[in-house]
Amino acid sequence: MPRDEDRARDDFTGEAEELLDTLSRDLAEFEAQGTNVRPELINKIFRDVHSLKGLAGMLGLTEISELAHTLEDMLDRLRMGRVAISKQLSDLLYDSVDALNRLVVGGAVDMGALTQRIHAIVAGGPQQQATDVLREIMLDEQTRKSLTEYEEHRLTENVRSGKQIFSIEVRFDFSDFDQKLRALTSKLSESGEVLSTLPSVDPSGAGIGFRLLYGSTLDEKAVERIADDAKVKSLRGAAASQAADGLRARRSTISEEETSL
Repeated sequence: MPRDEDRARDDFTGEAEELLDTLSRDLAEFEAQGTNVRPELINKIFRDVHSLKGLAGMLGLTEISELAHTLEDMLDRLRMGRVAISKQLSDLLYDSVDALNRLVVGGAVDMGALTQRIHAIVAGGPQQQATDVLREIMLDEQTRKSLTEYEEHRLTENVRSGKQIFSIEVRFDFSDFDQKLRALTSKLSESGEVLSTLPSVDPSGAGIGFRLLYGSTLDEKAVERIADDAKVKSLRGAAASQAADGLRARRSTISEEETSL
């Protein structure tokens, strides 16, 4: 039994060191991107910390598991815009990875001091803005209810930053839909952010449909060139058109009332 435990610990150490090496490289990229860190990178860091927490938990390595859990909670808040990106945060992330490295090889760490710094970062997070900026785009209520909290947050941030928001409807055959969907998502991500991928009904019944919400600085024609077999529609443009129609209708009503006086 002790030999099995030693083997399990050796396996854990190898996997943990690989994860922490990856985290160190990702943190260098995180720091290089300044205050405009790409969401994909934050999600990758979050997933790696989550994986380390799970590995440590399976072996009962409490200190590693608890530190990773506390760090994971802070990173989740970062994903949701509830923690501000700053030099203080970058320094804390580097120190946390260094502490995890020491714990993995059996070293000592001042857990209390590090945990206190993490809690201070979380407590000092930015105040959430109450304005519902999603009213600026034409998003039906059913689609909005289908979004996860994270997807709605990312959509809100894209609208707030002035990006175009597109609905991209696409259909694939059952035989290769996963490869084609990944290829399309990867291609779109080069020029923007795929905010949500929702399944939709394929009227023909011969395949599977998806509706992607996509934020980008590209115009509609450029997005159509990327997703050449898809139906592309600008939701921001649709909202503006609807608002203009409403304004014209109100003006017409006022004009009719003035004429009748």
